[in-house]
Amino acid sequence: MIPTTTWVFVLPVRLYARAKLLFASIWECAKVPMTYRLSLSKDWLEQSVLAGCRRKTASGRFSQLFFVVLMMGCLFSSASNAACNPLTLTTNGPDMVYLPGGNFTMGSDADELNRDDDEGPQTEVWIAPFAMMGCEVTRGEFETFVTATGYISTSGTKGCYTESAKGEGDFNQQAGKTWRDGLIGQTSTHPVVCVSWQDAQAYAQWVSLLTGHVYRLPSEAEFEYALRAGSTQTFPWPTRSKQCMHANGADQSTLSRYQGFTSADCDDGFEITAPVASLLANPLGLHDLSGNVWEWVSDCWNANHKGGTANGLARSDGNCDLLVLRGGSWSSGPVNLRSALRDWNGAFVTNNSVGFRLARAL
Repeated sequence: MIPTTTWVFVLPVRLYARAKLLFASIWECAKVPMTYRLSLSKDWLEQSVLAGCRRKTASGRFSQLFFVVLMMGCLFSSASNAACNPLTLTTNGPDMVYLPGGNFTMGSDADELNRDDDEGPQTEVWIAPFAMMGCEVTRGEFETFVTATGYISTSGTKGCYTESAKGEGDFNQQAGKTWRDGLIGQTSTHPVVCVSWQDAQAYAQWVSLLTGHVYRLPSEAEFEYALRAGSTQTFPWPTRSKQCMHANGADQSTLSRYQGFTSADCDDGFEITAPVASLLANPLGLHDLSGNVWEWVSDCWNANHKGGTANGLARSDGNCDLLVLRGGSWSSGPVNLRSALRDWNGAFVTNNSVGFRLARAL
């Protein structure tokens, strides 16, 4: 039992944090014409917030009664996120977010600041409806997989590209470092890192066998579609100053642990990865598509978007010894959190800033 005196200090802090998130969510709602989230699991608070967004669109205002109910729900409801409940052997699969199909422009405009050549040419892509995990696969979920199957990960045999000790910053291939300890300071609720593309494929196959449904890595086009969530700007949030509300990238907390990192002026409070869903979801209800960890997608690497599919399917042409990474990570400076930014790595390479999430066709 927690002593009463402890609650005197803890409760005001929790109430303040919840109130801050509420007002931030309402402010974001005011700028988004409609949200399309439909989680396969249920959470009263999140559905209420989204209902409020829709109601605002329809009527132009929140009713006073709804606002009071929403306020009470936000302050006192459970802190768990409906789209990020941990996968267990007794669940029907990972919690997913339904994403409606639609057209979007993939890549960056030729005039975009800090643009790389591999981000063009801009291409109109049609995305069929699909479902995507609301959060990255966590270390705890990956441990469930390893425990259930006896799977030996890539880092279990080859080590991981990381530092030797906390704050050392001597990033190189460290023998003996695995997804269990590849980033010092992580817990089971943090996104798993030090996992290869092959590890991600093995996890997807296991979840598919466990549930009877086909899970996979998203395609690169699906990932950018989900990340942009209707945005055509350089960053998927309204202004660059909003980074620390939406994306766990390199910031002042990171700079306190790693001197010399190119960092944002803001501070999200996390030196490394953050527990999944620590920051605001995007308008589609997805967390951490920008920042936290780079994420593996299905596609083989191509030097640009020429010849890409117009239907959003993963590219199987190009250099299939290299696979695409998207989204940036906890160590990425602001420039590397742009919506169109692309990267790549080998299928059996592991890194302390790389993880993944799954998608599912409908």
